[in-house]
Amino acid sequence: MALTGLVMPAAEQPDARLFALGSVGASNLYFSYLVLGTVADSYASERYTAETARTLAEESVGLNANSRDALNELLASDMLEGADRRVVEEMVRAHELLIAQGYGLIDLIDELDTGSEFQHYRGLAWEQISALFGPDGPEQPDEAE
Repeated sequence: MALTGLVMPAAEQPDARLFALGSVGASNLYFSYLVLGTVADSYASERYTAETARTLAEESVGLNANSRDALNELLASDMLEGADRRVVEEMVRAHELLIAQGYGLIDLIDELDTGSEFQHYRGLAWEQISALFGPDGPEQPDEAE
C-alpha cells in the first residue's frame, strides 16, 4: 500500500482494497490540512467569525479523530503487516498531528494562544503528510499573506 505508488493503476497494486485505502486516506489527510489552513486564514482576515471558525475547527478535529480511530481499529485487527502496516501507522500519526493543529487553531480563536501551537503542528503535519505521498506528491500550499 505504499503511498509513493499512488500513481500506479489499481490493477497493478497487489491488493486493490489497500490501494483504495491509501488513496482515499492520503486525500483525506491533504484536504484536512487545507481546511485547517483555510479556516485559519479566513478567521485572520475576518471573513469568518470566531464562531464559524471554531465550529469548522471542531468539526475537523472530530472527523480526523474518527479517521484515526478507524485506522487504529484496522491496526488492532492484525490484518496488515510489513510496509502496509507501517503506512497505516504513519497515517494515524498524521491524523494525530492534524488533531493537535485543530486544537491549536481553537486555542488561537479562543485567545488562549498566539497561534504558535497551530503553526508548530501545521509544520509537523505537513512533514508527515508529504512523506506519505513521497517525492512526487503535492507541494505545500502557500500561506495567505
